[in-house]
This record gives sequence, structure tokens and C-alpha cells, in this order.
Amino acid sequence: APLLEIPKDADVIVLLSGGHYESANEFGSDAMPSGPALERTHYAAWLAKKTGLPIIATGGSVTPEEKSEASILGAVLRDQLGVERVIEETQSKNTEENAKFTKALMREKGFSKPLLVTHYWHMSRVLNWFRYHGINAYTAPTARYAKGPTERKIWQWVPQASSLNYLSVALHEYLGVLHYRYRLLTRE
Repeated sequence: APLLEIPKDADVIVLLSGGHYESANEFGSDAMPSGPALERTHYAAWLAKKTGLPIIATGGSVTPEEKSEASILGAVLRDQLGVERVIEETQSKNTEENAKFTKALMREKGFSKPLLVTHYWHMSRVLNWFRYHGINAYTAPTARYAKGPTERKIWQWVPQASSLNYLSVALHEYLGVLHYRYRLLTRE
């Protein structure tokens, strides 16, 4: 469900990364967030300005040569969106590590009640891992997709390319949940 009221005891915003593009771009950087990462980043910035809470951007890099996703998001938050209080967690390579390394960073900085910002379709998996690592977080999902004009009435029966994207996202998340359950079973 969308976040309708910001909990009074929330003390930090945790922004989950969502991919990036490597290469020179029109913003004068050598990397930029993907579309989904930008959607999350905009919502986290809006929450930060509304609440005054700092943001922990979480996400590492796949290879040592790449910038971390947290540093890419941090630059956008500071330079383009005017958010000053940004902390970067740059070690994690997957959703479980996002939770694990964010917990350590939160403990170090004295935070205990985060608002988790990610897409609504990603939230279940994120919440599972954050709970597994002992973090009781509030959910702040973003980018809930609604049917557009071409997906209503008679047009809903016409094949849409966007449906393939939705299917891809759904399959990725279902496989991620299965992976989470498998990992829990193999640890015991």
C-alpha cells in the first residue's frame, strides 16, 4: 500500500538502487541511474525534503571498475535534487546485501526505524531481507503502475509491448522470492 502518513518515529530513508547505465552522458558524468532507479530516487528526495530525514542510498558495483550504484544515486540526490544529507552504502551487490550492509551502517549512525523506498513490486522481497536481518522498517513504495488510456476498454485486448516489460518484472520478482526461500532453507 502507498505511504499515506509518515510515521513519527522514522529516522532515516533507505533508498534501494535499481540499476544504472555506464558511459558518458548528457549530465556530464560517466554513469547515470536507470529509469527505475530515478523513479525511486525522486520519491526518496521528495520524502527527505518533506521530513528532513537523511537518505541512505544502498547499492554497490558489479565490477571493481564501475562506480557503485549508491554513489551514482548520491550524486543525483545532491547535485540535481538538492538533498544534502546522503549516506552511501557502497558494498552490496544484491537485495540481501542491501539489508545486511545497511543494518551495519544504520547501527553505526544510530538509526533504527527506516522508511524503505523501492518500487511497490520490489517491496515484498526487500522487506523479507530487511526483516531477516532484524530491521523493522516502514514501507514507502513508489511507481505503482496504473492502466493508461491504451490499456482501458476495448484497447485492453490489443497486445501491448509494455505487457512484456510487466511480465519480465513479475518473473524477476517471483524468482527472487523463490531464491529468498531457498537461501533460508539452506542456511538452517
